[in-house]
Amino acid sequence: VAYQPFPGPQDGMPPPPTTGGKFVLSVPPTPEQQQALRNAIVNVSRALAGNGKGITRETISLRLASSRLPNLSLIDLPGLTSVPLVSLGQPENIRDLLRELATSFAANPRA
Repeated sequence: VAYQPFPGPQDGMPPPPTTGGKFVLSVPPTPEQQQALRNAIVNVSRALAGNGKGITRETISLRLASSRLPNLSLIDLPGLTSVPLVSLGQPENIRDLLRELATSFAANPRA
């Protein structure tokens, strides 16, 4: 999941275009809003990586618009694991796949 803040409409700039679902959250978000956003991320994750514990190189972008947020980007990578959960859909070589994914992000000078 990639998090990127953008100036909000209250800052005199239009919000960025979206390609997925759009959520308007209060500050702080209500528990219902948090759950709806969490469900949307899970649904996109399942569409990209399957219903099990699979992974994908595709990035799920979460763009937030507010003048109260710092201007930075965060990437949430999957954690490293040593024991594959084959019964839950992970491939036997999950350790190598995760290490390769983390290494590719770490090698990026813009990351």
